[in-house]
Amino acid sequence: MERIKLFKGDDTDFNESEFLIIRLETNAALNGFKATFRLGSFVQEFADIASKTLKINIPHAITKQFPVGYLNGTLRFEDTSGRYQTISNTIPFEITKEVFTREPR
Repeated sequence: MERIKLFKGDDTDFNESEFLIIRLETNAALNGFKATFRLGSFVQEFADIASKTLKINIPHAITKQFPVGYLNGTLRFEDTSGRYQTISNTIPFEITKEVFTREPR
């Protein structure tokens, strides 16, 4: 799977349009299910995933803290009985130099 490139210090809401949208392709009814997305120190929780769509936005203050290199995002799903499943290494990212860094001439 190709890695998603993310610049350190960049803001991922792209003027309020979504950075990453995850669509869950399943016939299962997900009413009452919860999800958690993690990438490095960033965590975004979704209280209800009945729509089967997760919209991820990571603020620039968080991306600035990411180390240059590879990070793998993880998804954790929790059902209505509190049971959970973690899907790891499924969303590979490559963190590159800061968006405002200039190359020496």
